[in-house]
Amino acid sequence: MTSIAVNQNMAAIGDAEGTVAIMKLCPPLYETTPKEKETMWIIFEREMRREKNLENQKKDAAKAAKGAADGGKGKGSTAEQKAAEKDQ
Repeated sequence: MTSIAVNQNMAAIGDAEGTVAIMKLCPPLYETTPKEKETMWIIFEREMRREKNLENQKKDAAKAAKGAADGGKGKGSTAEQKAAEKDQ
């Protein structure tokens, strides 16, 4: 399949050899349902939240790795480490 064109309830599909197939589409493929827009919005919102959570997890993992590489010093240090640094 190298090309496709859709017009209303018909689809034309062509290949590299020049063969074209014309197909009639069933109504669920070209007609929208009353709740379709709402359902799609819910799916997009869920995926946006999921992506945001994954980005936050990635940032947290990077901070943890940096903190471990720095020996625990810096922003991620504990109260005991801060007290020890103060005594020095």
